[in-house]
Amino acid sequence: MAKQSPPTITLILLLTAGFLLPQLGLSALAMGWFALLLPLLGFLCLRLAARQPLAPQYHRLVVWGQPLAAVMALLILSKLIQG
Repeated sequence: MAKQSPPTITLILLLTAGFLLPQLGLSALAMGWFALLLPLLGFLCLRLAARQPLAPQYHRLVVWGQPLAAVMALLILSKLIQG
């Protein structure tokens, strides 16, 4: 069994931003259409994290985080359209 290396600080920061930015966008609806950019930036962070060699537990975070960011973006978009 191959020894797994610990995650790099870059990976930790990308995963953290990937999960926190979409949620921040939902709580920052007062910023208007700018709030819609936050889930997209979170999705981009997760895509960048996916390009790094990942241990299985981090790969699962990326797999679940990308749909979460997309759903958050759709939720923010629907709230912005409703007024």
